Amino acid sequence: MRLTVRLPAEFRFEGAAEVSIRRDESTGDVILAARSPVDWGAFMNLHERLGRVPEDFLTEREQGEQQRDPFEWKVLGAGH
Repeated sequence: MRLTVRLPAEFRFEGAAEVSIRRDESTGDVILAARSPVDWGAFMNLHERLGRVPEDFLTEREQGEQQRDPFEWKVLGAGH
């Protein structure tokens, strides 16, 4: 069901055409999100239609090994 609601300015999502609203079952809190929650039912239907993943899936994937300091943290900005 779709319903048009005008949100107060402080709750608006810039650039979002649609906003999802749901209630957290454990807390009762109302949650607004810029995108709809994942539809796992549709995902599982697609998985059933496609069947098993082939045994050789991604066996020829060429991904190099990264040499980095595991204790070095980088904060990435927008667009990364």
